[in-house]
Amino acid sequence: SVCCDRYAPSNLIHQMTKLPKEAWEGFVTWHADFEYDKLALPRPDQVIYLDMDPDVSQKLMLERYAGNTSKKDIHEKDVAYLKHCRETALF
Repeated sequence: SVCCDRYAPSNLIHQMTKLPKEAWEGFVTWHADFEYDKLALPRPDQVIYLDMDPDVSQKLMLERYAGNTSKKDIHEKDVAYLKHCRETALF
């Protein structure tokens, strides 16, 4: 049994944010073919997605960084982007 951390599924989520919603279905198919068939990355048997509202994650990060928001990375700072990522992940 092997447990891996999010490489191809995470890439899919982030790349889908760049596309209009009507293109998502086709992109999921294209992405699976590219990542798993053409590049021969291991295809996961199962993906477990832990859904967290970005408003909650922002609150937790604020506590973790003791209020110092300059410690957030480029994605952590962009709440609209995080919400869009969540939308693509839930798709």
